[in-house]
Amino acid sequence: MNDRPEVGLLSSWITSHEPRRFGQVLIGPMRRRHRSFGVVTFEPRAPGGPFLYLSTRLTRGRIATSFLALSNHEDGRHVRLLTMLAWRHVEGSLPALDEGALVPVGAPWLPQSALSWVLISPPYPLGDQWPACAAALPGFRLWWAQPISAQEARFAHVHGVDALRARFRAEGIQVADGRRASVV
Repeated sequence: MNDRPEVGLLSSWITSHEPRRFGQVLIGPMRRRHRSFGVVTFEPRAPGGPFLYLSTRLTRGRIATSFLALSNHEDGRHVRLLTMLAWRHVEGSLPALDEGALVPVGAPWLPQSALSWVLISPPYPLGDQWPACAAALPGFRLWWAQPISAQEARFAHVHGVDALRARFRAEGIQVADGRRASVV
C-alpha cells in the first residue's frame, strides 16, 4: 500500500470516473514500437458531463507522461489524437511536448468543429489540488490536450499562451466543448 497522499489524490481522481474500456492502440507505428501504450476512455461522472480520455504507459527517458482529453462527445478521434500526441512526444525529431506547446492536429477536433490545434497545458480541469500532486510526483507528467482554433494558435504565437488563457477565462469557455467558437 502506498501512503503518499499525492498518489492517493491521483488514484481518487482516476477511480472517480468509470472506465468504459481500455484499448490498445492498433494503428500505425505506435503499435509496433510501443506495444504497451493505450488510451483509456472514462464515462462521464454525471449525466451530461464530459468523457475523459487518458493515454497510458508512455515514457521518454525517465519521465512517464500521460495526455488527457475531455469531450462532451464520445468519439474515436480522441483516441487517435492522444496516440498522435504520444508519438510526437516520444518518437518525433522535435523536442518532447511540454507546457505551452502548440500542435497542429491536421483535422478538426470533431465534425463541424473549428478547433484543429492542441494547446498542451497542465490539467487545469482537474482542479486546484493538481499542482501539489504534480510537485510530489517528479517522475510523472500529465498534460491536458486542450483543443484550440488556428486563430487562437496564431494569437498565442503573437501574444503568448498566458494571454490566450486569459481570453479563455474572460469568455468562460466550456473546456469539453470541441465545437465551441474561437475566442479570437
